Amino acid sequence: MVRGRNSPPPLERPGAKPPYVDSTPISSLTTMKYDQWVKQLESGGNRSYASQHPLLAKQILDGIINGINIDFKGDRKVNRFGFNLPVDFVNIAKVSEVIDKDVKALKKAGPFSEQPFEFMAISPIGAVPKKNSTKIRVIHHLSYPFDGDSVNEGIDDVYLPISSFGHAARAVRQLGKGCFLV
Repeated sequence: MVRGRNSPPPLERPGAKPPYVDSTPISSLTTMKYDQWVKQLESGGNRSYASQHPLLAKQILDGIINGINIDFKGDRKVNRFGFNLPVDFVNIAKVSEVIDKDVKALKKAGPFSEQPFEFMAISPIGAVPKKNSTKIRVIHHLSYPFDGDSVNEGIDDVYLPISSFGHAARAVRQLGKGCFLV
């Protein structure tokens, strides 16, 4: 629940006790269906994505099963806490709704009455309105604090070029009618 400046304190909920161990399989936390990905990556025989790019196809499937390593290089033995960003009063319920939905979908955890881990990073949350809409975009400010100790600061920058339209058109031409762009 996101609270405004004059909101009542949050309800106390029982929290996880350290050490918190979550054995939930990553595959149950994603909407990506492994079998469907295998089918799509392998469709087309020797012209399939898996045939053309076997290492990348293996990495995609491994990520669905085991999660993606973001290569966090920062100090894991320090707590990081930040105050939430100001949220317009009219958006507080919307932000809470988004967070509650993510908690129910097991994408997030909490709130906790006690700290569930010895070391945690709790990044500030905020919201901005979506363009031409009454909906909001919830922001998890992973670049806070700006003094070099944020979550984002601990992740190496990696250049990942976004494919151009021309690249996509060539892929469709090469793979043929009925192919899927992912």
